[in-house]
Amino acid sequence: MSIGIIAMGVLVGFLVGLTGVGGASLLTPILVLIGINPSIAVGTDLLYNSVTKLFGTVQHYRQRTIDFKLVGYLAAGSIPGVVLAVVMLRLFEAYYHNQETLMKHALGYVLILVSIATLVKVFYGHKMKENRWQRLPIERKKG
Repeated sequence: MSIGIIAMGVLVGFLVGLTGVGGASLLTPILVLIGINPSIAVGTDLLYNSVTKLFGTVQHYRQRTIDFKLVGYLAAGSIPGVVLAVVMLRLFEAYYHNQETLMKHALGYVLILVSIATLVKVFYGHKMKENRWQRLPIERKKG
């Protein structure tokens, strides 16, 4: 099993390096599917992503392809969202003792929603209006 886990790590690391996507959308579901407890899978994935994304962040910082203003906007929303999610998980566990089931369902729903959104973007993206960041040439995005 250790060799299989290492191979999975190589594959997910490659996909994260290539696309910036993969950890949460690939690793957590795979871990749950092979029998890892959902809270262990999520916690392990968070630490794994922190380490692997650090290398990508350093490279993008060197290339000047990070929009720090956009990072600030994202953090302003996501940090309170993470705190709220952790509080909700603790409350659900205290009252209903079903944290693992809730995590499995949330993971499934999010993956389905992201899959649908990706398909809509692929097939109907040409009909959608670009946002102001998409319209900028790459040289302007690098600041």
